Amino acid sequence: MKKVVIVCLALLLVIPFAFASGSSESKSGSMLMGFTCMDQTNPFQIAMKDAIQAEVEAHGDSLIAIDSYANQLKQNDAIDDMITRGIKVLFLNPVDQDGVKPALLACKEAGVKVIVIDSGVADPELTETYVSSNNYQAGVINGEQMLAAFPDGATVALIDNPLAESVVSRLAGLQDTLAGTNIEIIGISHYSTSDKILPTFEDFLQTYPDLDIFWGLNDDVGLIAQGAVESAGLADQIKVFTVDGSPSCKQSIAKGGVYATAAQSPTAIGIKAVELAYEVLAGNPVEKTYSVETVSITADNIADYDVTAWL
Repeated sequence: MKKVVIVCLALLLVIPFAFASGSSESKSGSMLMGFTCMDQTNPFQIAMKDAIQAEVEAHGDSLIAIDSYANQLKQNDAIDDMITRGIKVLFLNPVDQDGVKPALLACKEAGVKVIVIDSGVADPELTETYVSSNNYQAGVINGEQMLAAFPDGATVALIDNPLAESVVSRLAGLQDTLAGTNIEIIGISHYSTSDKILPTFEDFLQTYPDLDIFWGLNDDVGLIAQGAVESAGLADQIKVFTVDGSPSCKQSIAKGGVYATAAQSPTAIGIKAVELAYEVLAGNPVEKTYSVETVSITADNIADYDVTAWL
């Protein structure tokens, strides 16, 4: 009896948490689906969640959305909670491509279909499909932007995230594009928590006084880098390159702040993910991976884009 009471109390605690994360309860007769991402304060992931929720609700079904706060243990617990509440599909943006495996195994045992979005997992055989931007291409685009901006050579410092497959792919594209050129990556720091980003860029400025380029693994990081550069009075010396194409980043580019971004579409990823979820539920075959193209946005073509919206 004590065990039953404990479980019930735990569920009561989870339900308001899910609502606080922008979730909706299952309507009578509808199917319940789940969503969890690395960090639901990230504008890209908010836009992706909103697109998924709109598409799911257009089918007459409901979505639970629970933030993982960039913590894989919390994300695994959230997935367990959603399985208990009866989800049939999980839209998953993993914090850690390896550490999410216990949750994937739990989904498999429960018969929950997993649609991976934006950043991959190390065990794709435990999932139905993976929908993302072409992250390697995004890194290539950044490398090409750097080469165009610094034809005589430059030095780069960056923050990466080896836990996130999407960032690993972006960095690989960047490194491959810069290999054998006169642009050199001289400083790399691994992402830990968001409060460490600004101090890391400030440390780079102290360590490499002649630095030419900051690379942000996404627009949020890139905008922090731009803030550090401007606060140090080095906006004429250091250019910031990043990935996402968020409204905030495009507005910065239009104002002469961030130099360039490789833009992706969270809405397109979300819509495709829901389309594939219903194909899977219908028993139809789907490809193991789907890739959405990224595009280069700089001051030269920013006028062609709506700076108030994602692609």
